Amino acid sequence: MKWSFTATGKRRALCFLALLLIISFYDVVFLNKTFKVTTANSQALPTGAYGQENNKPAFIPVNGTDSPVLEEPVYEFIKQNLKKGILPLWNPHQACGFSLIGMIQVGIFFPLHIILYLFPQLYGWDILILVRVLLAGFFAYWFMRSMECEEIPSLATAIAFMLSGPMLLLQYWTANVDILTPVLLIALDRLIRQNKTHNIVFLAVTVALTFFAGHPEHIFLVNVYGFTFFVFRLIHLRKTANIKKTIAFLLTSYTLGIGLSAIVLFPFLHTFISEAWHGHPEGVGLFMEEQRNRAITLALPHFFQKAPITYQWQFAGWWGGYIGTLPFALAVMSLFNRHKKGLASFFAAMTVIIIGKQYGVPVINWLGHLPLFNVCRYAIHTPPLAAFSVAVLAGLGIQSILDSKNVFRKGLWFSVSLLVLAIIHMIFFSHLTKEEIPFTFPLYATLFALGVLVLFQLILFLKDKKILSQQWIALLLVGVLFAELFCYIHRERPNRFNSFGKVPYMEFLKASPQHVRGYGLFWAFYPNTATGFGVDDLGYFFGLVPKRFVKFTNTFLKENHFQNNLRPPALRAIPILDREPFLNLLNVGYIVTPKNVGQYLRQFPHYMDQIKNSLAQPVYAKEVNIHPRKEAFPRAFIVHKAIFEPNEEKALFLMKQIQNKLRFVAVINHPPIQKLSAMLKDLPLTDKSVTEIIKYSPNEVIVGALMENPGFLVLSDAYHPDWKVYVNGKDWKLFQTDYLIRSVFLPKGKYQVRFVFEPKSFYLGGYVSLAALLILILLCIFPRLKKQPTPK
Repeated sequence: MKWSFTATGKRRALCFLALLLIISFYDVVFLNKTFKVTTANSQALPTGAYGQENNKPAFIPVNGTDSPVLEEPVYEFIKQNLKKGILPLWNPHQACGFSLIGMIQVGIFFPLHIILYLFPQLYGWDILILVRVLLAGFFAYWFMRSMECEEIPSLATAIAFMLSGPMLLLQYWTANVDILTPVLLIALDRLIRQNKTHNIVFLAVTVALTFFAGHPEHIFLVNVYGFTFFVFRLIHLRKTANIKKTIAFLLTSYTLGIGLSAIVLFPFLHTFISEAWHGHPEGVGLFMEEQRNRAITLALPHFFQKAPITYQWQFAGWWGGYIGTLPFALAVMSLFNRHKKGLASFFAAMTVIIIGKQYGVPVINWLGHLPLFNVCRYAIHTPPLAAFSVAVLAGLGIQSILDSKNVFRKGLWFSVSLLVLAIIHMIFFSHLTKEEIPFTFPLYATLFALGVLVLFQLILFLKDKKILSQQWIALLLVGVLFAELFCYIHRERPNRFNSFGKVPYMEFLKASPQHVRGYGLFWAFYPNTATGFGVDDLGYFFGLVPKRFVKFTNTFLKENHFQNNLRPPALRAIPILDREPFLNLLNVGYIVTPKNVGQYLRQFPHYMDQIKNSLAQPVYAKEVNIHPRKEAFPRAFIVHKAIFEPNEEKALFLMKQIQNKLRFVAVINHPPIQKLSAMLKDLPLTDKSVTEIIKYSPNEVIVGALMENPGFLVLSDAYHPDWKVYVNGKDWKLFQTDYLIRSVFLPKGKYQVRFVFEPKSFYLGGYVSLAALLILILLCIFPRLKKQPTPK
């Protein structure tokens, strides 16, 4: 297996890792199993996807079930609109609408997401996960080879990273950024070694990809990790590097990289700064969300339980899942390697810092005071970086074993220490956990670790006695490493299914003669599900929440529902009682309840009488119950009376005062306009004015209006400053109305009103991205032109 580090060598490494991946996930590749956990989470039904009620694993095979809510519906929505030739910048289906392009974590332009857009939903998610894991391994291998490590240790790093708990159990869009970590380090190292324009381009494109990949905390943390590596390498190579030129090239690369990603970065910054709310409390950077007495699960994954997370939401241990016994053993061995001592020291330090921060080690925890660091949640966002650091050390550890003497004795220190720690945990087991967990779990986990360590020590013994060649020693260590991580892979997977097949009640909602929103109680019609099916729901579940929706909900729908307490930022499942005028205003025409709603009412008896009295007889009663709300206002309606009030708190107070008149009187969040007030002064509350929605798509809504008298056409979709309105083709003024929604004033007459979402930040970002792309192309071309011979 003496592969050269050439294009052919890379292809062979990629094929080898792909083979290991197929072996690791044979059930997904060959046995019709799926990585999806939609049946472990509420979706169209409280039990998950429709028709999959019995397709549920014994436990949740990943560390969390947000992907069916946060990712699957959004990508299905994007895919269906791309088929229509629409790039959806706005999502109209949740919370009265929100800026989709402002949600950078969606990664709408990330190259890997083409898989989800092109392949059928039945297969797309599984293909994406497999490709993502494969690239994680290959990029890690590439990094090690760039650091002049040999092939087999490099493969060990690849295996340790791609099959680690953080890469397999945290299957969210955050992983898109994490797999780019090795590539970012390669690009930074190349820039130091060679101050050439093509390395500027390489780094700029890599930086841009981290932004396109999505999720703010991971973008920030991965780039900080990369910058730390850059400083380390620059110091290490200071005798051969041109420091001033390298720093200038670094700044140029990051400027161009950020410029290239401006098409997604600018809308996100605009949304984050002025339009969004998040649930992070003050001082979140200093929070310690891990259980320190469960830290042993990094090396002994199933010490407390088999499932990463149970249906009772009991976590197995470390938030990232696990790293493994042998990876840590090899990581310790890397510290004895003089040839790679500097590199090993760096990644060992990063491992200590990252894991120490997760567990709130006092000195390390100080990082949470720093700007930007102080808004990050470390326990759930840094495990992939810890896994990569240990994976690099594992590869270096194999190299250290091959280069060192007396490795058996050195390894014994770690092996004995870990086993003693495990025994101490078992002795004091009753004091380490509040849950009643069978003693067999820590016993079996310890015995498994003992087996791994015995094999590890045996291989070290064979190395010291020179019974086997170095190549065989390296192969045996890689084999045991793969075998251990293979054994940790959970096989509790559902059979493959389509998350967004035809659901009868969804078809009923789609067939509604008017645009009407729904709202689900008790985990029926779960938030964001509507996005995947193309119907409308008041519910919402995303990391960032439109600030007006938060204020409206906290004031009128569920008092102080959204709080800065790290709860999921969502409006979901809870009954909204005694708020009829505001539900009517938001066009909530249906309440969806589970088929067996009585079962849930018995669990929440304090809701029973109120819900029974407030719900009408269902118009649909099959897999769910759909209860009509006949008092709900149309999606578009006319009012002839308005109160102008620019002050936010006063406007909310006024809405409470006139809540039973909101169908006829609009509170316009704007300073008084005397001309309009005069036109509305003596008009009747109602007349024969009518509206008709002619077109309704993500970025555009066209409404026809016949106005018998002047008035406001109110569209009960969320107001956003980037929505523009055109009346009979002319630019018109859009008003923020009733705090959350939007309207336009129309004189008497017949009109076609066109609402268009035109985010300036997106278009400006597009121009900046295009300019950066052109500069990068010129940087690629210029050196080649320079090399062309001058004609005689």
